[in-house]
Amino acid sequence: MGYLELFDTLFKKYNFTPQLIIDIACGTGNLIAELHKRDYHVIGVDISPEMIEVARKNNPNIRFHVEDMTCMNLGIEADLVTCAFDSINYLLDNKQLNEAFKTVYKHLKHGGFFFFDVNTPFHYEKKHFGMIARDIDGIKFKQKLKYDKENRTAKITFDFGNRQIEEHTQKAYTSDEIVNLLSDNNFVLIESFQDFALNPPKKESERIFFFAQKS
Repeated sequence: MGYLELFDTLFKKYNFTPQLIIDIACGTGNLIAELHKRDYHVIGVDISPEMIEVARKNNPNIRFHVEDMTCMNLGIEADLVTCAFDSINYLLDNKQLNEAFKTVYKHLKHGGFFFFDVNTPFHYEKKHFGMIARDIDGIKFKQKLKYDKENRTAKITFDFGNRQIEEHTQKAYTSDEIVNLLSDNNFVLIESFQDFALNPPKKESERIFFFAQKS
């Protein structure tokens, strides 16, 4: 089961049919394009102009905005805001995470839902080290992983050769930190789970999905 099937399950479980979905950190728009195919009204947001340029080219019938999730101001309220593929981990401290939750709250209708997932500290401790050779759609590159356990900061270096280097930084958050900040921003946590089958989180969960509601 993937994200689309997961959304179907949650919508059915909570008798919820969103009229408008905002997908933040949408990247090149792959997930939002599939939602659009299912006749949902969708809007995509990403901080990267390059990503949004590709998304607009590939999906000319969808609205996209270049915005930072911590301070976006679209002037609209949605029924559902999504933030998939551990994009929340790119917020590097609790202040940024709090601002993002505050901004999402502002863009939701009363009773609207917020869905997102994060990589856990356990994930980074278990897997985030060493070098991986990868080949994605014919693009070969090396991926160097390093994790600072004390600061819970993960570094990802992409080496495409010919001195083409791209570096990413992520922050690992505990479930308690996330739940507390959701509560501080007037969200009610409806459910959290560790996989697409909606199994409850465990101490050893590598990823946790959160489904919260604007109170």
